[in-house]
Parts: sequence; C-alpha cells; structure tokens
Amino acid sequence: MIYSYKPHYAILVSFFRTIVRIGTEHSSNKLEQRRVILTNSLALAVQGLSLFLLVVVLYFQLFIYIPIALLAILMMSLVFWLNHVGRPVLASLLLMNFTWIGIAIASYVTYMTDLSAETENWLYATMAMVIFLFDGKNKIFHGVMVFSVICTLKYLKYDLLGMEMGQDFAILIINTTVLAFSLYFSLDIIRRGMSELLEELSESNESKNRLMSILAHDIRSPLSTFEALLSVGEAGIISKEDFLEHQQGLRKRFGVLQDTVNGVLDWSRLRTDSMDPKPVRFKPKEIVRKVVDVYLPVAEAKSIFLALDLEAIEIKSDPDHFRLIARNLINNALKFSPENGRVEIEVFGTASGCNLTVTDYGVGLLAEKAEAIKNYKLVESTYGTNGERGTGLGLNVSLELLVKNGGAIDIRSKVGRGSKFVVTLPSV
Repeated sequence: MIYSYKPHYAILVSFFRTIVRIGTEHSSNKLEQRRVILTNSLALAVQGLSLFLLVVVLYFQLFIYIPIALLAILMMSLVFWLNHVGRPVLASLLLMNFTWIGIAIASYVTYMTDLSAETENWLYATMAMVIFLFDGKNKIFHGVMVFSVICTLKYLKYDLLGMEMGQDFAILIINTTVLAFSLYFSLDIIRRGMSELLEELSESNESKNRLMSILAHDIRSPLSTFEALLSVGEAGIISKEDFLEHQQGLRKRFGVLQDTVNGVLDWSRLRTDSMDPKPVRFKPKEIVRKVVDVYLPVAEAKSIFLALDLEAIEIKSDPDHFRLIARNLINNALKFSPENGRVEIEVFGTASGCNLTVTDYGVGLLAEKAEAIKNYKLVESTYGTNGERGTGLGLNVSLELLVKNGGAIDIRSKVGRGSKFVVTLPSV
C-alpha cells in the first residue's frame, strides 16, 4: 500500500487559501474576485491579530479589553459571511469602517497614555485599501473620512502631548495632505489602468471565442457536407442527375464559406496591422457603382429596387478600404430587406469630405445592437429575410477600416422599419 504524506504547512496553506477565496464564486469578473480575496485576506489578518490580543489580555488579566477583542473577531467573521452570501460591497464597507475607526481609537489611547507613537499613520494603508476595494462615491467618501481622521489625530497628538502648534505643526499637516493625495491619485491611476487592461483582455477573449465559434460552425459544416456528397458520388449511391441537383445548393453554401474565410482573413490582418490605409485620390461614385453591379443578381433574386443617387465628387482615402466598407453595407441592406423591398444608396460631398449613405426598409436593429456596432464591437450575426447566413465579421472589419481612414459612422434604425447607415470620410 502506498501512503501519500502531505506536510502540515501545506495543509495550513490550503486552509488559508480556502478562507481567502470565500465568495469568489459569485462573480466571473477577475478584478471583482481579486477584490474579494483582498477583503478576505485583510479580514483574516485582523482576525489573527484580534485572537492574539485576546490571548494577551487574558494572560495579563486586562479584562476591560476583552469586549474589544471579541468585537473585532465577530466583525471579521461577519466580513467572511457577507462575502460568502455574495455581498462583497457590504463586506468591504464593514472591513474599512471597522479598520479606520479601530486605528483612530488606538491612536487616541496611545496619546492619552503619553506615548508618541505614530499610530495614525497606519491610516495611510487604510486609504490605499479603500482605493482598490471601492469605486465611485464609496471610494471618495472613505478617502475623505480617512484623511480627515489623520489630520484630526495629528492635532490631538500635539494638543494632548502639550506640543506647540507652530510652524512644525503646519508643515506636518501640509506633508500629510501632500502624502495622502499623492497616495490617493497614484493608486487610483494604477487601479483604473488595471480595470481598463482587464476590460480590453476580456473583449479580446470574447472576440477570439466568437471567431472560434464562427470557424466551427460556418466552415466545418459546409466542408462536412462537401465531403459527404463527394463520398456518395464516388460510391455511386446517387445518380449523376441527383448529384448535379445537390451541386446547386453546394454552390450557394460555398459562397457563404468564401465570405466567411475572407472575413476571417481580413479580421486577422487587421489584428496584425497589415491593413494600414494607402490613401490616393479617387471617385467614390465609380467604386459604389461597381459594387452595386456585383450585387445586382442578389437584388433581382429578391426583387429589391436599388435607388442610386451618386455625386461625381473626388476624395483622398484608401479605395480598397472604401470598397470593402461599401460592399458590406450594401450586402447587409439587401440581406435584411424583404422581397419587393427598396434599398437607397447615396454618395454626396460635405464640407469636410464625403458621405456614403445606405438605407433599407427591412427588419431594423435593436438599440443595443446598433450601439454595439457604433462602438466597433463584434456582434452576433442573424439570418437574413431569406435565410441568408452571415458571420458579423465583415461589418466589424469595415468599421475598423473606417476608423483607420479617419472616418465615422452613424446608425439610425428602428425594429421593423429599417436601418440607415451614414458613413463619413474626410477629404484628406
């Protein structure tokens, strides 16, 4: 029989890790989880200190301090319980308030016993904890409270110890103010940077997951169908006529597959900065006309009327990027327009450059989706009015290219009424 031996220190470490992670399961946000761990760690430290204090007061028979030690143990146990039930903000509030009030009382007791220990300076550490544990009003409120208590205790120290409140006292308060606000703003900048970095990483991970989902569904499925049809054709299971009949459907699926691959490649190139704009002078009207010619069969298949109003203006931008933007906007307008519908395409000059407007009277967009598109986020693609399948990558790539060329987009849409995409490009 094989016995596994686990050192006592390893068991102790595992126990402490379990305690400090109490309540982290309530949130998938890594930053929120770290805040809970920080709260639990601080509460655990205070808990240990309180237990030590309880032993000391019992040993020296200082029974007057027993309620204080027991109160501290109870409050820190309550912090663990609040995190356990998914109330991390209340847990942090309890920990912070108890900490700075406790330090303030300890400082006052120190001064009353004619000791000159700088006990109140521990409040700087409390201020640092406040910055990382709170956002918004709670953070500002607790920061102001801690700073006020620090200055008050500095005053009490001089007053109770009979020290002269002259130039030294004024310098002390000034130094306290500079130190407190420097600590506050420095750590706040670090905290904000950490939050923004975490958000960027989260968005990047979401985009990669979305891309993997697209690859799994929109590429693997058609390829499996191609393989199955070729296999039955080679085995002679279906006739040549049936094979040709299925071939028409496969051609449509191949078009979707080609769009998917192109979208993924363009998206990947954007991630590596290999699609930087190469601006030249060109006429947007000519590019839009060529794109419309490509999509005429799609419009005719759904009996959609294309209304064109194209001004003969000239701008300086990347024509390939403009072509991709126009292609995706027109393709989406046709995709989400009903049969016998209407799509309006306009190109006209403005004081600052050029506007490309694509209007459809189809299914429209939800307000949240329109907002996500304007914020250049990868959105879930939906089926068109005739079951057309898309990936959502094309529009995302187009908007990123628009930004690279100094452009902007405005979306006006109502569900069931249609959408109007207005792309603005500068003249230079």
